[in-house]
Amino acid sequence: MAEETTPESLFAQYGLQRIWPIHEWSPTREMDIDLSIDRSGKWFYKGSEITRERMLRFFASLLSLGDDGYFLITPHVKYRVSVEECPLLAVDMEVQGQDEQLQICLRTNMDDIVRVDRDHPLRFEHDVATGHIVPTVQVRGKLKAKLTRSVYYQLVDLAVETPRGYPDNESDFHVWSNGERFQMA
Repeated sequence: MAEETTPESLFAQYGLQRIWPIHEWSPTREMDIDLSIDRSGKWFYKGSEITRERMLRFFASLLSLGDDGYFLITPHVKYRVSVEECPLLAVDMEVQGQDEQLQICLRTNMDDIVRVDRDHPLRFEHDVATGHIVPTVQVRGKLKAKLTRSVYYQLVDLAVETPRGYPDNESDFHVWSNGERFQMA
């Protein structure tokens, strides 16, 4: 009888390395191990919260979003992960420069460092279910991190208003980072 795959067994097998070449792996098998991430960024296995920080960072390093959903990618198997909203949270922000020379770096709850730029854009998407705007940043691949409330408010403090007439005669608020303009409203 095959041994059940659990978060602990995955961690024991692969947990020593930090950066994984998951984009190079093409696992042919797919499994569901009842792993989920709620909208507050907490990870659960069979309904019980996973609290070991090292294990959480390990899982986040294997996480990928494809056309068919979220998965932990290993060389031979991809494990389905249920995600309520965004799998990562942007929890801290550092800023250098000002105006159009502004550079924004965000840190996620899994210690990813993301420099907001063309490859890592800020987005402000409307959540139909809640009616709220969900501010996110692209982290790696298709994975996004939702900005925490405190990071979002820091970002709002940096926003500038575009005067009416540029480019479509409507004013909006935006923020600059690494020469890119990100419209907020």
